[in-house]
Amino acid sequence: SQPGNLANGKTMFTVSCATCHKLGDEGREIGPTLTGMGTHGPEELLVHIVDPNREVDPSFHAWNIETTDGQFLAGVIARQNNASVLLRTLTGEVEVPTNKIKTRTDTGRSLMPEGLDALGGEILRDILAYMAGDAAGKYRVLDVAKVATGDGRRGLFMTQEADYESVKLRKFGNLEIEGVPFFLTDPAKAVTGRNLVVLKGGYGDHFAQSFPPSVEIAVGVAAQRLHLLSGVAGWAWPYGGDEVKGQPAMKLTAAYADGSKEVFTFKNGIEFVDYIGDADVKGSKRARGLTNGGQIRVMTIVPARDGVITSLTVESPGNGIAPVIAAITAELPGVEKKGGGPEIRSTPDAAAAPAGAPGAWVPNKKKVLLIGGGSSHDFQKWYNEVDSATLQGAGFSTRYTEDVTEATALIGEADTVVYSTNQGPFGGLGFQAALRRATDAGTGLVLLHAGLWYNFVDNQEYNRVFAGGGSRGHDSIQEFVVKISDGTHPVTAGLGGGFAVVDELYYSVLDPAGSPSQVLATATSPRTGKTFPSIWTVKHDAAKIAAIAAGHDARAHELPAFKQLLINAVTWTVK
Repeated sequence: SQPGNLANGKTMFTVSCATCHKLGDEGREIGPTLTGMGTHGPEELLVHIVDPNREVDPSFHAWNIETTDGQFLAGVIARQNNASVLLRTLTGEVEVPTNKIKTRTDTGRSLMPEGLDALGGEILRDILAYMAGDAAGKYRVLDVAKVATGDGRRGLFMTQEADYESVKLRKFGNLEIEGVPFFLTDPAKAVTGRNLVVLKGGYGDHFAQSFPPSVEIAVGVAAQRLHLLSGVAGWAWPYGGDEVKGQPAMKLTAAYADGSKEVFTFKNGIEFVDYIGDADVKGSKRARGLTNGGQIRVMTIVPARDGVITSLTVESPGNGIAPVIAAITAELPGVEKKGGGPEIRSTPDAAAAPAGAPGAWVPNKKKVLLIGGGSSHDFQKWYNEVDSATLQGAGFSTRYTEDVTEATALIGEADTVVYSTNQGPFGGLGFQAALRRATDAGTGLVLLHAGLWYNFVDNQEYNRVFAGGGSRGHDSIQEFVVKISDGTHPVTAGLGGGFAVVDELYYSVLDPAGSPSQVLATATSPRTGKTFPSIWTVKHDAAKIAAIAAGHDARAHELPAFKQLLINAVTWTVK
């Protein structure tokens, strides 16, 4: 990370590296060409220098060839056909007739020798400074391949077999697109065989349902702009028509080294379009010539905050859209702004605030803390804006947070908590201890939708104690009936025999070893015919706890019966 001597670096590169690598006009193309590699940064380049066999591109595997006349050759295969093999060796190119080859072995290793760390820190810094050049001070490409989930050579959306249902890139490596350097991974050369970040989407048994709902990408630098090669998705606009325009297509959260966060929300039909066809939008720009059919787009986000960004978390909206990211490049502070796509600013009301964020309880009203955030849902819209309005209309004071530190601090002030997050940190010891202290003091608890999932693999005590069980699966979104089995309870009062809702029917199972529960309503899966608890209460020595399995999106939260149910549950559980 310290500066190096460029002149000495050039000399040492010529002596130590140019025998096999080409950089600009200098060197030979036996190993990978290093032109443009500076944007990967000295930290990543150093790993490949001192540990050349950690990850070797199959195109540059060293081959050992023994000929019928007793020669032994070692090198990289530049090309081959039925007649001959052209081998690039350290001494030059050798063409070997195939009928003269006795044996040939793929070592799976690099021709590059190990032990270059013996050059020492000063010389290595000089070489890295020369290799990185001016580019290292302007841009840093992020290692998207390390967390890639999809293989662009195969189908990504309905089935893997339908390989035309994919974002098929036709160029790979270091490329300049709209004036910005990007690195596109070739899946044929990737260790994992994957080159795209594809997030969960689709419906029912679509293959896209198997992708993760969120992915975290390491950054480690400050950035004045972040350039994304993305903007396309399965089932995005114009699929669904103009009525889907403006709906969430992907959320990106930038986490800073100081613990603060910043949220960017991308909209369907505004920044994102379907990967198929030529649909165009103003919020992103098509990158032409990069795909075999379909498209990929460039867009640029502008952080409002200074400081090192430790990571980016990208999340699926949970509404069927399956977003795709091919590459991300960070533009470092102080660089003259050139190129990129249309600029996107962070969502002010969606910025994840650090602890101590502004807000106050309304005096003389019961206090309801709503805790949301995570993947697969538009938490800000439904669990904050709509649910808060519903409860405020019923006379409650509400505060909403997605930050575990703030939630831990505020939970002791609340009279009841509406808990609907699936973020991993909420399963940690700090928040769980605060939750126990609050409920032991009588603070009520309403577990809503995502809060009833088995989110915490390493801490299932939460589900046993507070939820009395939970869900590990659900039907695809469709209409079903919530049937009230006990209409005399305050939670289900006024709901009659039940109500129809379009939602995810949770496969809720009560744990025999968990806290005793009383089922107030059930729902029968139209797909399997099985019946599952939909509304229930959980016995606790000091607190009242209600569980509501429904609540995926607008079709629940804007339903009058659901609003009444939420008000009932909060009213009953209030301390």
